Amino acid sequence: MITSQLRADLTEYNQLHTITAVESGEASQSEAACLLDDLGKVDFRLLKELVGKSEEVNPEEWSPVPSPVQIASEAAWYPTGLQAVASGEVAACVLAGGLGTRLGLSG
Repeated sequence: MITSQLRADLTEYNQLHTITAVESGEASQSEAACLLDDLGKVDFRLLKELVGKSEEVNPEEWSPVPSPVQIASEAAWYPTGLQAVASGEVAACVLAGGLGTRLGLSG
């Protein structure tokens, strides 16, 4: 069931299209329940804030990725990678569903 709060949030953030399959009956009961549960967990205000901050970043100011280091095996670089993540030296961002395009990124 689509709660009034979820409907209000989806309306406010222009995301009503996300429940089209639920409202049309195209989604099964289990699919609808899963989708509505996931949507209910989204903090749309925070998401909008974060996307707004990302628009303030100029990709031309980013540091280039250094040339890859040649290491013979995964066993050799795996601990180094874990240490870099633990130290906050690396990050990854996966963009899907056209978000990269909307943020002005290509490739």
